[in-house]
Amino acid sequence: MVERGDMIAVHEPLSDLAGLGETDVEGQRFDSADELVAWLRDHTRDVTVFLKDTPDQRQHEILADRRFLAEVRHAFLIRRPAETRPPSTRWSRT
Repeated sequence: MVERGDMIAVHEPLSDLAGLGETDVEGQRFDSADELVAWLRDHTRDVTVFLKDTPDQRQHEILADRRFLAEVRHAFLIRRPAETRPPSTRWSRT
């Protein structure tokens, strides 16, 4: 997808911010999730952005930003869904 040149791929910027204190996207350095979201909002209106991050406790700033959540399209991938649900609520294959 990225090789086509019609989108920006952002790999784990929130994880980088949490672990390293900074992240780089398209040659720009960001020191906070707020800075990153502001840049995404202001500079990527005409391009598709694929942002991949891990689903742990690092997204507090993003989840608190209601405007950002309302303006973006979300997709979630759960690789092994059976492992994410307690046994009492697992799906039946019947």
